[in-house]
Amino acid sequence: MKKYFLLIAFLLGLLAMIPACKHDPILPSQQVSFENDIRPIIRGSCQHNGCHDTLSTTAKPIDSYNDMMTGERIVAGKPHKSDLYNRVSGASDDKMPKDSYPALTDTQIRFLYVWIAQGAQNN
Repeated sequence: MKKYFLLIAFLLGLLAMIPACKHDPILPSQQVSFENDIRPIIRGSCQHNGCHDTLSTTAKPIDSYNDMMTGERIVAGKPHKSDLYNRVSGASDDKMPKDSYPALTDTQIRFLYVWIAQGAQNN
């Protein structure tokens, strides 16, 4: 009986550790800035002619913090629930930017992840 109790306790301990096996980046203590870190990524990678610029007639513009926060584009504190992060990281079938434009770098994707995880502040 004692063997089974120890085995069950061991297995429950292993199951409890599974959520801790995520490979999400460790968040830095320094706050990522929307104005200094995120806006330049958006301007350089998303606001191409006809994409998410203010003149676009097909895609919603991303020109301001308020534009970023519309719908489920960004879910503050939850990068994996944020449409923008899923699209640029390749987690979505609708990958952005489209193939005719260069993909974001790993560093740029990490900045977006951290900014969202830190609460997606307008700073």
